[in-house]
Amino acid sequence: MGSASEIRRFGDGLIHDTYFVEVGLHRYVLQRVNRIFAASVHANIQAVTTHLHQRGVVSPRLLDSEQGRPWLDCGAEGVWRLMTFVEGATRHVLDSPAEARSVGGTLGRFHTGLKDLRYDFVAARPPGHDRARYLQALRGAMARHSAHRCLAEVVSLARPLLETVERVRPVSEVPDVVAHGDPKLSNILFHADRSEAYCLVDLDTVGPGVWALELGDAWRSWCAGSEIGGEAPTFDLTLFAASWAGYCAEVEGAVDRGSSEALVLAPEWICLELALRFGADALEERYFAWDTRRYDSASEHNLARARWQWALHAVLVDNRDARRDVLRSHR
Repeated sequence: MGSASEIRRFGDGLIHDTYFVEVGLHRYVLQRVNRIFAASVHANIQAVTTHLHQRGVVSPRLLDSEQGRPWLDCGAEGVWRLMTFVEGATRHVLDSPAEARSVGGTLGRFHTGLKDLRYDFVAARPPGHDRARYLQALRGAMARHSAHRCLAEVVSLARPLLETVERVRPVSEVPDVVAHGDPKLSNILFHADRSEAYCLVDLDTVGPGVWALELGDAWRSWCAGSEIGGEAPTFDLTLFAASWAGYCAEVEGAVDRGSSEALVLAPEWICLELALRFGADALEERYFAWDTRRYDSASEHNLARARWQWALHAVLVDNRDARRDVLRSHR
């Protein structure tokens, strides 16, 4: 491949060590993969990106190592991968309906491009939307960490949270789509002028998923602003409507009544799941990275995240009827 003329740290991801590499006229992304992922996950990524490429959908492509695999096992130095560089910028908030429509269209093209993929996914991690696992994790954390300094605050949050989880009707957890698995806004690339989205990245979580929960997770990120600044959560119905219109423009077929109702409930369930997860993490002192400028520990940061998701859930419950009307208007 030749000698690199430039290697530098790249992006602000919290999971992998990521570098930009330039070799002559060619540009790449080099990553040391976090150990939470089995090396064989790259077979999934390769199958998906190859299929997307054949369908004309833009995505980064893995390059084979000298070992003949789309990753390089460096023993104690970890597993590394090299990908083609896709030009673009990421966003943390959407500023206009036009941007929201392009984001929805990007996810729609991704789903449509993989609709006819026939592939047995390997190296599956635990389901991303397993409410039973999250419930068990929070209850177990409260039992194990009875002396934790944040226990009283977590218990105060957990009481109404657990009552709600037991009471509300869940969304089906039966996979029915090849999902990205983490379609948050920062995993979507925009063109250089940052006005139009066109590519999904960070494909470690790709695999069989629940269509409604995939969209619910997306809307939770796209339409609710950012929790980073500490502001009270909101949910922008104009961005929601625009993103749904953009998605529908790329996906063939109407949404039946049952699926539409699942889409209404899905973002509410995502917030409940995240509140459960972050509540447990607050006691386990567990997180890839936390904001040392605003919080004294990972525990305090996770507690704030859990509270923010619980507050967003309340906002979503209040606007449920309005979201239902939007979904019906674009079937």
